[in-house]
Amino acid sequence: MKVKPNRTHERMCRMLRLFAWTSVAIGMLLCLFFGNPFRDTNTWLMIGIGFLVASPVLFLVEAVFRITEDYGSKNDKNSPNS
Repeated sequence: MKVKPNRTHERMCRMLRLFAWTSVAIGMLLCLFFGNPFRDTNTWLMIGIGFLVASPVLFLVEAVFRITEDYGSKNDKNSPNS
């Protein structure tokens, strides 16, 4: 049986996904425009790489949030107290 998620859960997932895609876009733009010289002293390039590294983490948090919310809703429906 599929449990319908509540609106707050859906909004949070959409917001996290939006932040992740925005992070990818910002990271790509920064790396594209400030990629030369490719050194660790290039601050804007390092910030761009940081955005690119952070984006999969945001996607992972969104996926884990969705899974745990679905699991929690499923357990609430199957609990003997409800």
